[in-house]
Amino acid sequence: MKKLNKLSYNFTLLVMLTGSALNTYASGLYLGVDSGYGTINTSTTNGYRFTNNTTSQSSGNILAGLIAGFDFNNYIGLELAYNYIASSQYAIGENSSSNFNVNQQIYDLGITGHFPLGLLGKSLNNFSLFGKAGIGYSNTSFSGGYTINRPYSNIVAFPGSSSNFVPVFAAGLEYDIGQIGIQAGYKYAGSNTISNGSQNIATTSNNLYTISLLYHF
Repeated sequence: MKKLNKLSYNFTLLVMLTGSALNTYASGLYLGVDSGYGTINTSTTNGYRFTNNTTSQSSGNILAGLIAGFDFNNYIGLELAYNYIASSQYAIGENSSSNFNVNQQIYDLGITGHFPLGLLGKSLNNFSLFGKAGIGYSNTSFSGGYTINRPYSNIVAFPGSSSNFVPVFAAGLEYDIGQIGIQAGYKYAGSNTISNGSQNIATTSNNLYTISLLYHF
């Protein structure tokens, strides 16, 4: 009987401690906005190269975004997000006429996971780690630029825009103050194939470094 009472006491204490560790994290609907810095990384494929004979270019600019999500409990949720990376320039050569701009839009939907750090200690009650895995719709827009397949002297211009479904992964740290959450995160959007007509000439991917402000209802 004493063992049973002790087990019951330990279980009750564990539930109380767990509840205390989770009391700063809200379940249910949340909305948010984010800002930060994003890169647009383009690599040529199928023997094509940029006009300066390189096979990759990367440039970045500020980004902005919107977030809507729902937490089913303290650990699992579903999140829809939109990000826009402002126009940035690919510096192809000394001649500025060879340079061109690119910008990026990403819509994504994914499953989120949370690990409340309060489980490790009361002093961490307001912190949690988060991760996200899902699918995105990536749209890359180009204002000029072209590639060359040198063995055949085949010149193919970048299209005005190109869109594809891509994998999306994210992770970061959240700090909660009541119903307000502040996140510092990283998001990766996978390869978007760039085509002009029947020619696949490149792929783009994105790295996003964000600060997000959330409101949990």
